[in-house]
Amino acid sequence: MLAILRFGRELEGFSWRTGEKAQPKNVSSHQYRYYQFRGWRVLCLHGGGGNAESFPREGGMPDLMAALPEFEFVFANAPHNYGGNALVWMRDVPGGKSSVTTDPDWDLESREVLDAIVEAQGPFDAILGYSQGGAYILAYVAWAPVGTFKAALVFCGYVPSLHLGIVDRIDSSTPLGVDSSLVFMGEQDTTITNEMTQEAATKFAYPTVVSSAATGHYVPYSSDPSFSDIIAFMNMIPTDGETPIADATTSPIPSPDDETPIADATTSPTLKNTDDENDSAAPTTSPSVSPNPPPGTKDDSSTTAMTARILWTVACVFGLVL
Repeated sequence: MLAILRFGRELEGFSWRTGEKAQPKNVSSHQYRYYQFRGWRVLCLHGGGGNAESFPREGGMPDLMAALPEFEFVFANAPHNYGGNALVWMRDVPGGKSSVTTDPDWDLESREVLDAIVEAQGPFDAILGYSQGGAYILAYVAWAPVGTFKAALVFCGYVPSLHLGIVDRIDSSTPLGVDSSLVFMGEQDTTITNEMTQEAATKFAYPTVVSSAATGHYVPYSSDPSFSDIIAFMNMIPTDGETPIADATTSPIPSPDDETPIADATTSPTLKNTDDENDSAAPTTSPSVSPNPPPGTKDDSSTTAMTARILWTVACVFGLVL
């Protein structure tokens, strides 16, 4: 009987799977199970005249990425080249700024580029765009299936008002199909007026609008008072990227995949102002978010503890009978 009682007690710290001691019962499962944490993935659209190599270094983008290490930022290249490495998402309207276009497929190549990136490298939790990239977020989210992105972040963006066919698509999809949105504007921005950015904000349901009295036409730096608001917003973006892959007693920590964060990036950093609304470009950083264990995940400690209690009860009954 004593042997049975001892076996029942010791079983609470034992793993049937490996024959090794399991973690103590007072240690939560996410502390001793390894997770292949996908983290948050953000698709980033540069401004007009920028590219996928220059945008990570512009303005406050380095600060934003440094403050959010759990986020992976994937930078896309626009398909239209205006010379050198100056790329744009929406070509100028024929006839200049005094003209308009009604073609709903004026941005066909840009849609195809982003469709391919989403299919090959998705899913993405958020889409982030600066200046013309922010304007193109409106156009692309209106095109993409609802739920393609949980959140959208528009920095110094605007409604592409000269492209009436694209604006019709945006208006027909308003409010745009994301769960949350942040729209940023710098009060010193002389390229895209705050009124233009405020109009872009109306295309989302319940947008978080952030402004900075000290910032111009760029993503704010970490020294800006508005920076913490942006970080707080991004840390609220939900993710389904946590996947338990092994018990800590059976497998080593997996090494992360060596993924290239630039999608279709073949250019070098040259900035040129080519947007319909005199667009330009900028960069940012990132803070950490602790993964939580997925609901319903079972671990060896709970199973063995239950087995131990059953054997303990059996042992006690057996002792009473004897």
